[in-house]
Amino acid sequence: MTDICDVCRRYGITSRTLRFYEEKGLITSQKDPYSGRRQYSEKQLADLRNVLALRAIGLPIKAIREYLQRGATLETVIREQEAQLRSAIYAKDREIRILHAALAALEDGKDLLSPTWDHLEAFLDDHLLDYEKTARLCGQYVVEKDLDRLYAYFGKDMMPYLSSFEEARESLMHGYGAFQGYGITERDTTFPNIIYQYLTFENAVIRIKFVFYGEKIHGIWFQNASKGGSHEKTVDQNS
Repeated sequence: MTDICDVCRRYGITSRTLRFYEEKGLITSQKDPYSGRRQYSEKQLADLRNVLALRAIGLPIKAIREYLQRGATLETVIREQEAQLRSAIYAKDREIRILHAALAALEDGKDLLSPTWDHLEAFLDDHLLDYEKTARLCGQYVVEKDLDRLYAYFGKDMMPYLSSFEEARESLMHGYGAFQGYGITERDTTFPNIIYQYLTFENAVIRIKFVFYGEKIHGIWFQNASKGGSHEKTVDQNS
């Protein structure tokens, strides 16, 4: 057991910070029965290190609590944060392209409310529909182990991590019973370049989360979407 004073010196934090994290349910401790001082086990110190690391990369308390409740590893959290940032960049890039097209239309004397303006949104929507089509195909390739076709959609930065992906896939296919069918394909409500493909197994519903950047896949998550499910496998360009 490690005394609270030693913990504060080791990590350069105050006892007030520790109490705050405990009040928010991020870490736990126990009191010494004789001195009444807080003490921390190795497991509790490991939890504290994760909290400090997540705070260091800018996560708010609410997000940290949600990740801890899911049992997500520090590595998984960092990957998800990067994927979300990439998604935000993509969304902003889309907005910039719309603005550029609007300026060009105005310079040409066009009315932005005229039917001719619709072509840009139609083009962008078609691009997003391509993402959904790709996600459906890749979901099928995952199930059928058609890896050559699947890898054709991977970004080049994913290539060094194919063994990690194959390990995650094998765990998926053998961990939930017999495959029963393909579920819906849906777009993330916040980030249009994140697409979800659902797969139904005998003992679980699995959601594959595809993160697109440009025309390639740069991240994949296998998530248990069943009620109460928490198992998660992650593969992306920073595996």
